[in-house]
Amino acid sequence: MAKILRYLVSLSILLSFNLASAQSDFTAILSQPQTASFPEMVSYLDVRDSGGGFLSGLKPDQVTLQEDNRPVALDGLSEIQRPVQFLTVINASRELALRDANGAARYDPIDQTLIAWADAAPADLPRSYALIANGSPDVTGLSSAAAWKAALEAYHPDFRAAKPSSDALARAVDQAGGPASASAGADEPPPQRVILYITPVPEAGDLNALNGILQRAKESGVHIMVWMVASPSAFDSPGAQLLAQIAQETGGQFSPFSGAEGLPDLEGYLVPLHKIYRLRYHSAIRGGGATHTLAAQIRIDQAAALAAGPIQYDLAVLPPNPMLVSPPLTITRTSPRNSETPLSDLAPITYPLQVLVEFPDGHPRPLSVVRLYVDGKLAAEKAVSAGDGTSSRPGVSFDWDLSAYTTSGQHTLRVEVADSLGMTKSSLETPVEVQISLPLATLWERLSRSNFLASAGAVLLAGLSLALVLVLINRQRTRLMRKKVAASRSAARALSPTAPLPSQGERAGSGDGRQRLWPEKLHWPSHNPHAPADAALLRLNPSLDLLTGDPFSIQGKEVTFGSDPAQATCLIQDASVAGLHARLHQEADGSYLLLDHGSTSGTWVNFSPVLADGIRLEHGDVIHIGRCAFRFQQTRPAHVRKPRVQPYNEML
Repeated sequence: MAKILRYLVSLSILLSFNLASAQSDFTAILSQPQTASFPEMVSYLDVRDSGGGFLSGLKPDQVTLQEDNRPVALDGLSEIQRPVQFLTVINASRELALRDANGAARYDPIDQTLIAWADAAPADLPRSYALIANGSPDVTGLSSAAAWKAALEAYHPDFRAAKPSSDALARAVDQAGGPASASAGADEPPPQRVILYITPVPEAGDLNALNGILQRAKESGVHIMVWMVASPSAFDSPGAQLLAQIAQETGGQFSPFSGAEGLPDLEGYLVPLHKIYRLRYHSAIRGGGATHTLAAQIRIDQAAALAAGPIQYDLAVLPPNPMLVSPPLTITRTSPRNSETPLSDLAPITYPLQVLVEFPDGHPRPLSVVRLYVDGKLAAEKAVSAGDGTSSRPGVSFDWDLSAYTTSGQHTLRVEVADSLGMTKSSLETPVEVQISLPLATLWERLSRSNFLASAGAVLLAGLSLALVLVLINRQRTRLMRKKVAASRSAARALSPTAPLPSQGERAGSGDGRQRLWPEKLHWPSHNPHAPADAALLRLNPSLDLLTGDPFSIQGKEVTFGSDPAQATCLIQDASVAGLHARLHQEADGSYLLLDHGSTSGTWVNFSPVLADGIRLEHGDVIHIGRCAFRFQQTRPAHVRKPRVQPYNEML
């Protein structure tokens, strides 16, 4: 029994070792993900055995993806065909021209093998071809095996005179790893690049250059098949060993050929290279840095997981950027002229707003919700269906409700958007002025809005009242004019034709015999001569004698003198008096300051001109406003100014 147990333990150890050894013979290569349809991502996985054969039949539960060291679930795993870019490189040299006993050159069987392969190459597999040789122009971009065959048949170099070089291989690696390798479109696998290198044993001077080419080929994922043409004695030389290393480390094949050996099956090597796995998954990247990693683990027959990657790639994910399209500076709300409730009938009731959403990271994706904020408060919210956010500049419209705004004011608008990834961003606040403009209704419109009979009665009553007032005023004017003309005609001739504004109860005339129209009285300011006043102006004739009539009481803080009713409170109709001639202002201490208002004829106190800073009046002062004379009189004078006659030459 113990012997059987020992046998079983030994067998299990042997099987474990064999499984581990078998697993170590597989290699897995993960391509950089295609991000054009982010967050839906596509990557490609190539799993091969030690002989270069493709490992078919993987299931989704055998592959685990990690994005930025976090697991992500696979949405799909499928085995597909990918294009192959096949480049033939011929390092022309005299070794290829050496002939055997039958007179056949070493290159002849190679040429025949390649032409036979081109004739039998399947036309339904996606391939591109190129022929590159030192000393000859490069032929690239060939889309069929027939075109490549024609280029090969047109190749007739002088092998005996050719100088071998690794330059042609370097050009082929650069072309395979350069722009030509980016020919795959969105959701298409990258092409597998394969170089068939036909060369003699490299010379010592080319070994360093070949080491550099090997590194570039490995970085670009280029497979290099080497057909080395040489004598059997050179098969183990350092140059041959380096060529074998290049083939092994790039996933190619090494085949030494002296003319007697058979050449490998080229199509048998290329067909498996057309197979690859397509991996689909949803990225979990949300902002953060622009550089990310992707790795895969592949479980094969219960053995330890086979690792692929991690590989680095760049992807910037930014939140969407919302903005208002041509927001208004001002919105004017108004109501119809015939509205009985103008504030309730303001229009417009709503204003259309258009929101534009851009994706600054270049990865448009569906939106989930768009919100409108007015004055910092949520005013409207709109859920967005999946189809509305698929373009690079999706648009969403809102109708801004204006019904609550019945007074003019400024408001701020802001929009916020959230995408399918949960990333949100707001726009800048936009100020908008809402103005309320109510039309001015005419008297008839206002009356028409009210009860018709009441309106008509009001209009009739107002008309009768106005007519009665006009009749009474006209009769009073006639009586006053008759008394004034009869009693003071002579005095009026002596007095200046103008006088201070007549007060209520004063006779209708100032001695000039001129009849004034009654509308003038309606516009003249009036004063009550019997009201208590601290000062008054008495009218004088040119001889400074007192004229008949009531004095003009100084009431209020300021009295203005002039000939313009719109500017003066005391009208003086005389050619020497300006429209606004002088001002009489009561100071805080109760005194009166007389100021000239820049008149031409001037203002005088006791025959002295009033200067720019004015002059304080005292009881009994004689005032001349132009040619019109007045005496200033105070009810309670503090003192009386002593008369002083200033010589004329002192005034000059």
